[in-house]
Amino acid sequence: GFVPVVVPCHQGVDAASNDLSWTSGFVMIARWLRLYYGDEDTVAKHWTQLKRWTDGQLRNASRESSDGLPDFNTYGDLAGFGIGGARAGQAKYVASAAAAANFITALQAMVEMAPVATVVSPDAADDAERWNATLAALREAFARRYWDSTTGSFCNDTTGMQTINSLALSAGVGTPVQRASAGKAVIADVVGRGYALSVGAVGARVLLDTLSDLGAEGHDAALRVVLRPEFPGWGYMVASNASTCWEGWDNETSPLYETRGSHYHGSHNHAWLCGGVGAWVYSRLGGIRPTGDGYETVAIAPKVSKTLGPGAVSTRLATPRGLIWSNWTRALTHPAHTKQPTLVVTMRIALPAST
Repeated sequence: GFVPVVVPCHQGVDAASNDLSWTSGFVMIARWLRLYYGDEDTVAKHWTQLKRWTDGQLRNASRESSDGLPDFNTYGDLAGFGIGGARAGQAKYVASAAAAANFITALQAMVEMAPVATVVSPDAADDAERWNATLAALREAFARRYWDSTTGSFCNDTTGMQTINSLALSAGVGTPVQRASAGKAVIADVVGRGYALSVGAVGARVLLDTLSDLGAEGHDAALRVVLRPEFPGWGYMVASNASTCWEGWDNETSPLYETRGSHYHGSHNHAWLCGGVGAWVYSRLGGIRPTGDGYETVAIAPKVSKTLGPGAVSTRLATPRGLIWSNWTRALTHPAHTKQPTLVVTMRIALPAST
């Protein structure tokens, strides 16, 4: 249903000025097909259009903004909540920052796909070199535009704190000091909300990964978010007898149904709001991530909390090269030589011979 939004137009609206958090999917999906499935054909088949989209966004941004950072948006962090009505200006701010961060991520994907594209485009290597230089400039532009010294993050207040900072960190934006500060701000916001979410479909894709990658405190926060049964969140959907993901957090029985404080959507069969938690389960909790396209090489590095979440996790992931299995068990012991409990993690791993 979103194909018209991505290419080439949507109900008469030029795709170039549509929401980059959606149209960037044109590039990201091609990259993911290569990364997770080893699919080179899709990249080669669509390279001309992918390049046209990428350079088109850059040309439009050079005309629309002084720093050349593309931030075209229409939908924002769809199905998020709490920024309607009087908060419309802040909603636009969140949408702009999210769009810019997603474009940076898409541009990085184009650089990574360029070697595959040389079979259909002799100029792909030159394009990658040009885009790589642009990447550095756009990351600096994002930091200049969105860094807020008061909040110590890439967001100017608590609304959008989870979405903007998670996307910025995922896009590689900021200095080491800024990134560390933004990470702390995300954790503090999640904790301050009682481990409730303040993201919609765009932020949900990256929030859990971001938290778990911020160390033990962040991973514990991610676990609390996932396990939280109250509104809003995945646990609330389960507690409400959901059998598939909803389009938004709210439904007919939610606290937001009467006030419509959120972007209300009624579908109870929508995959997009669960993409973040689904990938997080095998990539962070199970710890299986590709370090080479098509799982040619992999990293097995599960995130293990000292006390929270499951005490054992078994992950079986089907890849183009075969089944990868990661199994870990957590235990606390008190060795005689120390007064402090020791976390002991026992792991068993099975890899395909070709990996």
